[in-house]
Amino acid sequence: MPAVTLFEMRWAAYLRPVMPLPLTLTVVAAVSSDLTVGVRTCKIPLRGAPIALAIVGPALASGLVIHVFQADTNLERESECPWDAAFSHLALFHPSDWPRAIVFPDEFIGPGLAWRTGARVIASPHIDSASGISDVLAVMRAHSPNQAAALMSCRQIDYVLLCRARDPRNREFVRALVEGRPPTWLEPTQLPDKLDRYFRLFRRNPGAVDQPG
Repeated sequence: MPAVTLFEMRWAAYLRPVMPLPLTLTVVAAVSSDLTVGVRTCKIPLRGAPIALAIVGPALASGLVIHVFQADTNLERESECPWDAAFSHLALFHPSDWPRAIVFPDEFIGPGLAWRTGARVIASPHIDSASGISDVLAVMRAHSPNQAAALMSCRQIDYVLLCRARDPRNREFVRALVEGRPPTWLEPTQLPDKLDRYFRLFRRNPGAVDQPG
């Protein structure tokens, strides 16, 4: 899955027409500059330095931003999961209630899951989905099953789909799901062996009462 959200693509499209402007102004200023370095009889113009900086600088800055961004998110780890294969399987061999079900995935995976499998999701990487993203993050950061259960009940979640490569960090609820220790109100749903090594799929049972443990 691409590690670029839709709002980032939209802003990139807005900025593309004006991106050459700083480089153009820098080149014009450098060419018309009389700045030199050297001794009295041998002076070397410094026009090349600002031009090189203008060309190489944005590339270095963008690489640094991408590195920092990926270090603070789960995108790099989640790229280890074959989401396309999961979508293809669930599109053909999903549970009988899947087309009407609301599935809880990561907010970056929501659009692909909805488009490829027909399931409904509560969040996508759009500014109009701020409420859904907030609830997804709240569940991911939940420290107890009861806290997550309240949010999922409010959103009427039917299934939970997680990448097992997701870094749980200090998130006890996500850690329990990734390690295969779900609360009693989440029932494991069998996936093929080739997908089970990468994913966890659970079905929420609203009638079950979670036992503290």
